[in-house]
Amino acid sequence: MRYFPNKKLHEFLAFIIIITGIIQCFLSNITPPKLLTIVGIIPISIVIPIFNRENYLNRSLYTAIHQTLRNVEIVCIDDCSTDNSVHFIINIMKKDKRIKLVRNLYNQGTSLTRLNGVYYSNGEYIMSLDPDDLLYLNAAELNYQYAKKAYADVLEYRIKYKSSQLYDRNWFPCRRNYTKREKLLKKFTTFRMNWNVCKRIIRRSIYLKAGDFLRPYISGRKINVADDLIQCGMIYFFTQRLICTKIMTYIYLVNKTDNSESELFQSRVQNKIQVLYGKALIQYFYKNRGRLETCSFDTFLGQGSNLEYYNKITPISNKTHTFECISNHKEIGYLKNDLLGVCLMYNVS
Repeated sequence: MRYFPNKKLHEFLAFIIIITGIIQCFLSNITPPKLLTIVGIIPISIVIPIFNRENYLNRSLYTAIHQTLRNVEIVCIDDCSTDNSVHFIINIMKKDKRIKLVRNLYNQGTSLTRLNGVYYSNGEYIMSLDPDDLLYLNAAELNYQYAKKAYADVLEYRIKYKSSQLYDRNWFPCRRNYTKREKLLKKFTTFRMNWNVCKRIIRRSIYLKAGDFLRPYISGRKINVADDLIQCGMIYFFTQRLICTKIMTYIYLVNKTDNSESELFQSRVQNKIQVLYGKALIQYFYKNRGRLETCSFDTFLGQGSNLEYYNKITPISNKTHTFECISNHKEIGYLKNDLLGVCLMYNVS
């Protein structure tokens, strides 16, 4: 996804986002900023999985921090970055108590990294943000209002897609609501629906159920491409109401030399294997949708090519901790969780 190294371009982009957010608020007859919920209640947690994205964090975090819905929670999860991503986040955490940092003690891949962030979130809904993308500044406010009014378990919004080859104001639009789980699952298992988790807010209680159910099937493997497919698909097994909106929320910035489709982080063959594994997993659950409690990892691996797919996915072979879970900053507390393999860091000032 595209990086703007020039400081003036950073400032110009931030200015454009602010102006756009204000205009959208005006058109929606909403006066920013304001609290929409009871004090102490967190309406939305913005979850940001990170691996070596120091150069992008200034702009993505800016759009999360300056949401017109002020009482959002921002959960950054670092998957053992080797750049200065962690230091960048900690310096911002010292000034903003809404931000917490979950550090994987060893590299776990995008899927487990995202789930670790959900487990440490406290919001009523989860909004996902990739560290090299942007949110409109009224994104959390507009979508939370709509979700509450519609009693949505999942609320899907609009994404603006930008690359050097394509500019799409309405990337993979959601075209219909689903209020019956069976119809939603039947459609999803054709794999003709978009499954990007950054395109929707999800009720946290449902995300947690899906995550708990999925963990045995993805633990031990670094899943970096099919994480959206697997997580979104599993979430729909616990979803009753999927509601579509026309709210422009997210800016998806693409650079083919630096994204999950390139071979910078893993091979295209590995990408394909992970997608095949994800589709096989969702189809297995769909066949057993009336008796999910009887599903088991061993049974799944014993069917078709599933064991072959699983064995070809890059394993988490080294669980040696890459750092010690401590804090050298008086403003930052820490808590180690060996079960998830993470170190939670938070503002205590």
